[in-house]
Amino acid sequence: FMDVLRSKSEVFIGLDFRALENTFGDLADAIFADPEDGKRLALESISRMRGVPRHAELVMSAAQIAADADTRLDAAERSILREIRQVLGLSEAPGS
Repeated sequence: FMDVLRSKSEVFIGLDFRALENTFGDLADAIFADPEDGKRLALESISRMRGVPRHAELVMSAAQIAADADTRLDAAERSILREIRQVLGLSEAPGS
């Protein structure tokens, strides 16, 4: 996933990939340890971008890239993308 983001660095200008990778690692550890609490922590972290439209859109773009990585978008992925949009204060995407 990080390699995909790095390959789109022109979109994610100024992003500290090392810090992002560390954050993802910490959140992944939390999700593996306790899925519900890890999800809560991840959404809490994501919600910090609410109110900063450019950052919120970048987070949503990264989430969409991750969800589309296997070229299938299942119900669980659609659900979490809706939750991410909600915590970011973004409008629902067409067809979601």
